[in-house]
Amino acid sequence: MAAFFAVSVTSCGGEDTPEPVPPVPPVSPEPEETATPRTVLVYMLANNSLGNGTPADPGFDTLDLQEMEIAAANGDLGDSRLLVYHHAKGSSTPVMKEITPDGIDTLKVYDAVPYASVTISRMKEVFNDARTLSPSESYGLVLWSHASGWLQDGISDDQMPLKSFGEDNGRKMNVTSLATALDGEGFDYVYFDCCYMATVETVYQLLNVTDRIVASSAELPARGMPYDKTLKYLSRKDADLIGAATVFYEEYQAEYDRVIADTSLSEWRKVYGCTISVIDTEELDALADATQAVYAAHPEFPSSSSPQQFQTGTCYYYDFRDYVGSFTGIDPSLAANWVEALERTVVYQAATPAIKMVYTYPVNAHCGLTTYILRSTGDAYKNNYNTLDWYADVAYSLF
Repeated sequence: MAAFFAVSVTSCGGEDTPEPVPPVPPVSPEPEETATPRTVLVYMLANNSLGNGTPADPGFDTLDLQEMEIAAANGDLGDSRLLVYHHAKGSSTPVMKEITPDGIDTLKVYDAVPYASVTISRMKEVFNDARTLSPSESYGLVLWSHASGWLQDGISDDQMPLKSFGEDNGRKMNVTSLATALDGEGFDYVYFDCCYMATVETVYQLLNVTDRIVASSAELPARGMPYDKTLKYLSRKDADLIGAATVFYEEYQAEYDRVIADTSLSEWRKVYGCTISVIDTEELDALADATQAVYAAHPEFPSSSSPQQFQTGTCYYYDFRDYVGSFTGIDPSLAANWVEALERTVVYQAATPAIKMVYTYPVNAHCGLTTYILRSTGDAYKNNYNTLDWYADVAYSLF
């Protein structure tokens, strides 16, 4: 009707017919940024002894960054992306980097805030930046630094030499704080490239923040993960954590064999060995229930028992299965249920025959998880063990 009316008016006025107006082309929407299959974020805290180095003898963070560049250049990242939050030794300004086949790009420089890298707020900021800078269908996290499992020493005395995850110029983060930082961040796996994090207390604290955890029961060699060999497994959308853990173990088992066979080395100079585990956090509730049932039976732990230790001197990390297996007076059905729950939880574990760092000790038992041994109610207050979910839900039942 509108077109007919326009023609009629023009004819009555005797005016020339106007030039046709060309159609306006539709406006194309801005192209959406395509999400990559996966982003792997390495949270690298090297503002400590691991970052000590010189151009001739680089720190372990530098060496690992070089391994990441090798993996990227080899195409091991596929269509995924690799980001590194790097707090270097002596640096007040951590940097977010991306490792690409062409090298390392700087994406963001962070404010200079003392000890920020082991705070919940800085971690949350970095996680949010990773999602913004690299939209992906899935995210994996590697935590790189010093660590000491469940020890909650940051609560009562932050000058103690032991720590949970991370070290920023002597300060550290309790595992309870780490759980808060990770909550709701959407990492489907957390790989601990650091010591002692395969404790049942630690992984239970993190059961609601990630699907799978890779960690070690023992102290790790400072070189840590061979990134040039593992990133092809960690970067897949359906990340192959068992594949990465197997490559890690095989690397150190081969080195163990070489070092043991090298008679030219003095014993004190031989550093070798590792442990590694892959934990399915969805099974941890069942393991907690099975353990609580065993503990509630008030089993006797003979004073003569000496479960496998993964620390010399004062020990906080005993093999979980070796410890529970030392109990006497336990109903066989409870014991069998506990073993079944443990084997569903630890989907992969491996260990070299011995560990040598400062001291040497054989590895005669390794189930993939360690635990602290409570011999009395007073032990629960050491290093604030009583603040952990594992104590509140499970270990309290011993007494």
